Amino acid sequence: LLSILPNNTYVKKGELVASIDNKTMLDEIRGLENNLNNYQRYINLQKLTMDLNLKSYDASVRTYRSKLKRSREIYSYEKNKPHPHEVKTMEINRKLAELKLAEDERVLKIEKKLYEKNFISAMAYDKFVKNVKLAKENLRQVITENTSLMKGVDEDKLKVLDQNIENAKVALEKQIEMRKRQEESLNNKLKETQAKIDTVLTDLNYKKKVSKQTQILAPEDGYLRIKKKRDWSSGGVYLPYRAGNSVGQNVIIADVINPTKMEVSCTVNESDYDKIKSGMPVNLEFIAYPEQTMKGKVIDIAGLGQDRNNWVDSPDGKSRVYLFEIKIELAPNKLKLHPGMSV
Repeated sequence: LLSILPNNTYVKKGELVASIDNKTMLDEIRGLENNLNNYQRYINLQKLTMDLNLKSYDASVRTYRSKLKRSREIYSYEKNKPHPHEVKTMEINRKLAELKLAEDERVLKIEKKLYEKNFISAMAYDKFVKNVKLAKENLRQVITENTSLMKGVDEDKLKVLDQNIENAKVALEKQIEMRKRQEESLNNKLKETQAKIDTVLTDLNYKKKVSKQTQILAPEDGYLRIKKKRDWSSGGVYLPYRAGNSVGQNVIIADVINPTKMEVSCTVNESDYDKIKSGMPVNLEFIAYPEQTMKGKVIDIAGLGQDRNNWVDSPDGKSRVYLFEIKIELAPNKLKLHPGMSV
């Protein structure tokens, strides 16, 4: 306890009544704030890394999907051969080869007559003979190629192309599964970091709340009544709280008594207990105002009694006579009453 106002001090609502040393608590709060900042930076880095990793996997998945699509296109293309445009091309190629052969044969006939009349040399004539042979060979090759294309693709090649499709499927599924596992792993790491952040936040908020409670403010206007604690350094006697005393958590060290909301606390013998009822009217006399009688009513009756000697210090031990505490609410009045007055 660093400081506390003197007993019986009149305080206003919100006024500082007592201050408890919170240096250790503030150091812990600063440490938690640093931890929180570090975790938040770390989780932001994790999110960025996760985004980059998943984008890389997505690009890989797109690549393998494209490969699968291409494999299927190749299979379909080969299986459906010959295609209309190929048939048309074959017809055109054969027609061109036939025309070329016919033209070379026509020219050869003319050149043969010239050769037989010795108008051209044998070397010149052989060139036209070779042209005809080349045209015939070209036509034969065109016919062979066209025949092969009209048969379509062979079964062995289709099996290879079909296996390429299956391989592409497996590769794609593998990439998708790897991407899924990577996302789950990264999400689990994010959850772990977020759990640490939540833990730190909970601890931080609690310590901030406790730190604020170390600055004790008056809850309302009234007189300060400091409670007592047993001081073992003074022989075990009860002394009011003062600066330097240690204070445990949730310990009440003082009350603020509002003189406009005072109530009477008294005791009744166990023999009268059943006669007292909540709401019962009460006449009250104050020693400070001997000629006036105050009105009031019972507002609370204790359910448990205490031995009479517990209320009044006595060397006689237990009296076996029990008293019960009764609280009485005062009716509105203009008397200047103060806490602690006898009634």
